[in-house]
Amino acid sequence: MDVQILSRRGIPFLVHNNSNWCVMLKDRSRIERQLTFSQQQLSTIEAKLATDGVTGKAQKKNPVWRKVSAEHRQLKRRLYAVAALETREA
Repeated sequence: MDVQILSRRGIPFLVHNNSNWCVMLKDRSRIERQLTFSQQQLSTIEAKLATDGVTGKAQKKNPVWRKVSAEHRQLKRRLYAVAALETREA
C-alpha cells in the first residue's frame, strides 16, 4: 500500500492511500502550543489597539483583531473537540 502524507509547514495534515483521503487528527500538545501563540498574538494586537485609543465595539470592527480572534476561537473549539474525543475513547 502506497501512502502519501501531505504537510504544511512541516505539520502533516492529510494522508492519502491509493483509495481515499483522510484528515489526520491533531494532537493536544500541538493545539495547546498553537493556542498559546494565538493568545500572545491577540494580546499584542489588543495592546496596540489600546495605545491607539481603539477599544470596545471599535476594536471588534478592526479586521486584524477579527482575524486573530477568529483563529483563537477556532483553536479553542478544536481543543474542546480533542478533549471530547479523549473522554469518549477513554
